[in-house]
Amino acid sequence: MSELAVSYKDILSAHERVQPWIHRTPVLSSRKIDEIAGASLFFKAEPLQKTGSFKARGATNAVFSLSDKDAARGVATHSSGNFAAALAQAATWRGIDSHVVMPTSAPEAKRLATRGYGAHIIPCEPTLQARESMLARVVEETGATFLHPYNNANVIAGQGTAGVELMEDVPDLDAVLVPVGGGGLCSGVAIAVHGGHEGSVNRAPDIHVWDDPQSDNPQSAPDIHVWDDPQSDNPQSAPDIHVWDDQTVDQPRLQANTGLTSIDSSSDNPRLQANTGLSDETNPDLFPIKVYGVEPSLADDAKRSLIAGSIQPSNNPDTIADGLKTQLGTLTFPILQHHLEDILLVSEDEIHAAMELIWSRLKLVVEPSGAVVLAALLKHRDLFAGQRVGLVVSGGNANISNFIP
Repeated sequence: MSELAVSYKDILSAHERVQPWIHRTPVLSSRKIDEIAGASLFFKAEPLQKTGSFKARGATNAVFSLSDKDAARGVATHSSGNFAAALAQAATWRGIDSHVVMPTSAPEAKRLATRGYGAHIIPCEPTLQARESMLARVVEETGATFLHPYNNANVIAGQGTAGVELMEDVPDLDAVLVPVGGGGLCSGVAIAVHGGHEGSVNRAPDIHVWDDPQSDNPQSAPDIHVWDDPQSDNPQSAPDIHVWDDQTVDQPRLQANTGLTSIDSSSDNPRLQANTGLSDETNPDLFPIKVYGVEPSLADDAKRSLIAGSIQPSNNPDTIADGLKTQLGTLTFPILQHHLEDILLVSEDEIHAAMELIWSRLKLVVEPSGAVVLAALLKHRDLFAGQRVGLVVSGGNANISNFIP
């Protein structure tokens, strides 16, 4: 497997970079919702973030990662709303211009917010081709730097800071549910959750493993030894291989057909590789916290993409979760392939019911795209029964009059 575009270290760097500008959003809970769900739920409340959604994280990291020369030319993007507002705000913080190509179908509330944060809005038809064509024209005319709403490494790293905070506040989770549109949030959070787990359990860098050179079968368990003397010059040690020592499982070190679970410390994403104890395929035992993506049944392109093994198109689906209409990007797709347990689908009625429950019990204004995570958990109660589950509620930029009579 080729190296992923974003590492856990990138996300930690992003977290330091954006802290002066964004909120550390709270993690909320409700006993009543827990009773209904049959699980302990922890809601990462991104509606309380600057500009009303998680997008402020990625936009801020991307804008402040630019060189002074690039920043001086301004920034440009295409967005249906949340990233548009976030980029406009981040650009204002840095004192540079922002240009946003926005489809005419974008919610008026998001259009007004984007303009209020200082962006120059350029309208276009509600198709990906129209967005990209108009954006190319804007970039050519202004010289602005294009920042993709989700298929950009610095944006993904910024979005992942929500996962860093969630793991710091509630480290002992069994699963995390994240909305999937273009995949930037889900990719960043998945890396943060799994990278954070690596950092929390692999606390003994002086423990190494190596194959017994005297053995004719170096892959069998008896021939794998542990070396725990950091002062030793033992030439048999392999300092780039560490034990994945997860005390939460009964036999954390034993793996079928490999003899030992190990990770490559040069990688931020531990994975088993064939014939050596590591593999390109995701091993669930190395990722004990399972991450699930969630999307509307009417906009199931991410689910179809993982099944097909290639990015599938999103053909302007008719869903109330307007922030989840975009298709996956070339950077986000392989990250989701590597890190996700599955993608769960929810209906429009299930999204609406979850919104009402969040409004009534958490007293949190949430948009449909953010409510899909609770909708999925309630739909799959048996899957998460008795577990501690983190839910990333992505945003709250909803026109409430559209949902409440």
